[in-house]
Amino acid sequence: MSEELLIAQCAPTLADLKTGSLFTCPVDDPAQLRESIRRYNAQLVPKGLCLLPMRIENGRMLLYLYRPSRLRRDLAQAQAAALLAKRHYPIGDPALCVTELVHRLQTEDAFPHEIGLFLGYPPEDVEGFILHRAQNARCVGTWKVYGDTDAAQRVFARYQKCTRSYQNAYQKAQVLFQAHCERKKSKSERNLIMSKLAIVYWSGTGNTEAMAAAVSDGARKAGAEVSLMTVSDFDPAMLSSLDAVAFGCPAMGAEELEDGEFAPVFSACEPSLNGKNIALFGSYGWGDGEWMRTWEDTCRADGARLVCDSVICNEAPDGDAIAACEALGAALANAG
Repeated sequence: MSEELLIAQCAPTLADLKTGSLFTCPVDDPAQLRESIRRYNAQLVPKGLCLLPMRIENGRMLLYLYRPSRLRRDLAQAQAAALLAKRHYPIGDPALCVTELVHRLQTEDAFPHEIGLFLGYPPEDVEGFILHRAQNARCVGTWKVYGDTDAAQRVFARYQKCTRSYQNAYQKAQVLFQAHCERKKSKSERNLIMSKLAIVYWSGTGNTEAMAAAVSDGARKAGAEVSLMTVSDFDPAMLSSLDAVAFGCPAMGAEELEDGEFAPVFSACEPSLNGKNIALFGSYGWGDGEWMRTWEDTCRADGARLVCDSVICNEAPDGDAIAACEALGAALANAG
């Protein structure tokens, strides 16, 4: 029995919009199916749900998913209790009523149409269905309506919307699960598919931003999946999902990293840099690149693996600097 079947047939009950749902599934191996039901109940019962096998007929099992708390409330309604009492159910004990329903399904030829009360159908509609022998309904949806059609149609619409939402959410969850499995593959397998890396930078004048764009271009041309972002958009927690990262920051003050935004974020990244493939780049307006040498020493002390020479340029990057940045991106994408 698949999750897709459970969602398609029981979404409103799962969402606590409905008391119960009745559905069938093929039976190839009864013992295996019952074991599957036990596994489902291990997850469902703590959430206030119960899945019961009702009967097997013509190679299919009839199953009942319900919420005992809602069933207790429904069967306590005067009209519902009267209907069940007329049919000699042990009213006042919902669990025994369910047991009696199962017995009737398994032993009687006539289908017990009072079952609608166990599915959350309005008692007046269940009674109308029985009295009119399923004929002359005012409208038909999840059940045949003999009473308030407007209210019933609103409920039908909610059920349909709920089922669509649950099916869409399940499909998205499956896609996310498959993506999660892909990320769990070995590093060598991931490299055969696509490296995932980020280019994280801070730029005050636009020079380092231009370098970051060139690094990104080089990595993409080498086949990597690239996220280009400013340091304000980067969360150090992202490092765990990246194969590699390039950090870019210009020299500021006395040849040091920009300390308002970039330095705090980079410091937060340092505990996660051990063994991580990284590369560094940035522009400067004075000095001889001391800030970059100091930065490289810090990264090595953190255990990071610098995959290539860092790229620095004086003021705006020229053609050679852009080419060097592209090469840095390619080296990062190809780092094993």
